[in-house]
Amino acid sequence: MSWDYGTLATEIYEIDKPIGHSFGDVEYYASLLAGVSGRILEPGVGTGRILIPLLAAGHEVEGLDTSPQMLEVCRQHCRDRGLDRVLHEAVMSASCGQRPTRR
Repeated sequence: MSWDYGTLATEIYEIDKPIGHSFGDVEYYASLLAGVSGRILEPGVGTGRILIPLLAAGHEVEGLDTSPQMLEVCRQHCRDRGLDRVLHEAVMSASCGQRPTRR
Protein backbone atom coordinates (compact mmCIF):
# COMPACT_ATOMS: atom_id res chain seq x y z
CA MET A 1 0.00 0.00 0.00
CA SER A 2 1.24 3.47 -0.83
CA TRP A 3 0.27 6.64 1.00
CA ASP A 4 0.53 9.94 -0.82
CA TYR A 5 0.51 12.81 1.64
CA GLY A 6 0.93 15.77 -0.70
CA THR A 7 0.22 19.45 -0.26
CA LEU A 8 -3.55 19.19 0.31
CA ALA A 9 -3.23 16.32 2.80
CA THR A 10 -0.55 18.29 4.64
CA GLU A 11 -2.80 21.36 4.89
CA ILE A 12 -5.69 19.24 6.24
CA TYR A 13 -3.34 17.53 8.70
CA GLU A 14 -2.27 20.96 9.99
CA ILE A 15 -5.94 21.89 10.60
CA ASP A 16 -6.95 18.52 12.06
CA LYS A 17 -3.79 17.69 14.06
CA PRO A 18 -2.00 20.94 14.96
CA ILE A 19 1.20 21.09 16.99
CA GLY A 20 0.28 21.00 20.67
CA HIS A 21 -2.89 18.97 20.14
CA SER A 22 -2.91 15.60 21.86
CA PHE A 23 -5.25 12.66 21.87
CA GLY A 24 -3.43 11.50 25.00
CA ASP A 25 -0.71 10.03 22.82
CA VAL A 26 1.84 12.81 23.38
CA GLU A 27 1.66 12.35 27.14
CA TYR A 28 1.72 8.57 26.74
CA TYR A 29 4.91 8.59 24.67
CA ALA A 30 6.51 11.22 26.90
CA SER A 31 5.89 9.04 29.95
CA LEU A 32 7.30 5.94 28.23
CA LEU A 33 10.41 7.86 27.18
CA ALA A 34 10.99 9.65 30.49
CA GLY A 35 14.06 7.59 31.41
CA VAL A 36 15.36 7.06 27.89
CA SER A 37 18.64 8.57 26.76
CA GLY A 38 20.04 8.47 23.26
CA ARG A 39 18.34 8.79 19.91
CA ILE A 40 14.67 8.04 19.38
CA LEU A 41 13.13 7.46 15.96
CA GLU A 42 9.59 8.60 15.22
CA PRO A 43 8.34 6.97 12.02
CA GLY A 44 5.50 8.81 10.30
CA VAL A 45 6.52 12.10 11.90
CA GLY A 46 4.15 14.13 9.74
CA THR A 47 4.21 17.81 10.64
CA GLY A 48 5.78 17.20 14.05
CA ARG A 49 2.79 16.98 16.39
CA ILE A 50 4.54 14.42 18.61
CA LEU A 51 8.17 15.11 17.64
CA ILE A 52 8.10 18.76 18.74
CA PRO A 53 6.90 18.18 22.33
CA LEU A 54 9.51 15.42 22.68
CA LEU A 55 12.27 17.69 21.36
CA ALA A 56 11.08 20.48 23.66
CA ALA A 57 11.31 18.05 26.58
CA GLY A 58 14.98 17.47 25.75
CA HIS A 59 14.80 14.15 23.90
CA GLU A 60 17.04 13.48 20.92
CA VAL A 61 14.40 12.55 18.35
CA GLU A 62 14.78 11.91 14.63
CA GLY A 63 11.74 11.90 12.38
CA LEU A 64 11.02 9.76 9.35
CA ASP A 65 8.28 10.30 6.77
CA THR A 66 7.51 9.51 3.14
CA SER A 67 6.06 12.97 2.44
CA PRO A 68 8.41 15.82 1.54
CA GLN A 69 5.53 18.25 2.10
CA MET A 70 4.91 17.02 5.64
CA LEU A 71 8.62 17.14 6.39
CA GLU A 72 8.95 20.72 5.14
CA VAL A 73 6.12 21.84 7.44
CA CYS A 74 7.77 19.94 10.32
CA ARG A 75 11.08 21.68 9.59
CA GLN A 76 9.35 25.05 9.67
CA HIS A 77 7.61 24.27 12.97
CA CYS A 78 10.99 23.31 14.44
CA ARG A 79 12.67 26.47 13.11
CA ASP A 80 9.84 28.60 14.52
CA ARG A 81 10.52 27.11 17.95
CA GLY A 82 14.31 27.11 17.74
CA LEU A 83 14.43 23.31 17.96
CA ASP A 84 17.24 21.29 16.44
CA ARG A 85 15.86 18.47 14.36
CA VAL A 86 16.97 15.61 12.15
CA LEU A 87 14.37 14.58 9.59
CA HIS A 88 14.59 11.89 6.93
CA GLU A 89 12.47 11.30 3.85
CA ALA A 90 12.27 7.54 3.40
CA VAL A 91 9.99 4.66 2.53
CA MET A 92 8.64 2.85 5.57
CA SER A 93 7.93 -0.60 4.17
CA ALA A 94 9.73 -3.84 3.49
CA SER A 95 11.96 -3.66 0.43
CA CYS A 96 11.09 -5.34 -2.87
CA GLY A 97 7.52 -5.97 -1.77
CA GLN A 98 8.61 -8.56 0.78
CA ARG A 99 6.93 -8.84 4.12
CA PRO A 100 9.08 -8.21 7.17
CA THR A 101 10.20 -11.28 9.07
CA ARG A 102 8.62 -11.68 12.50
CA ARG A 103 11.03 -12.35 15.33
